[in-house]
Amino acid sequence: MIEAQVESLNCSAVAAFFLALQDLADQEFDRCLERDDDARLKPWLEGTDRGVFFLDSLDEARLNDTATVHNPLLQ
Repeated sequence: MIEAQVESLNCSAVAAFFLALQDLADQEFDRCLERDDDARLKPWLEGTDRGVFFLDSLDEARLNDTATVHNPLLQ
């Protein structure tokens, strides 16, 4: 369902991305993206258009106090 919303937004020229929070705890931000996402992320970062991020498993992510979410957007 979320993937369908991401696809719909992307077809409407809105940069949309789907990320699993558990993946962000284990690896770098750009490695959590799908292949097609990388092609949309770079132009979006360089522009001023709105972007939408869907974060999955917020209540299921097993983040402990030693885990770090790798997000270059927050640096």
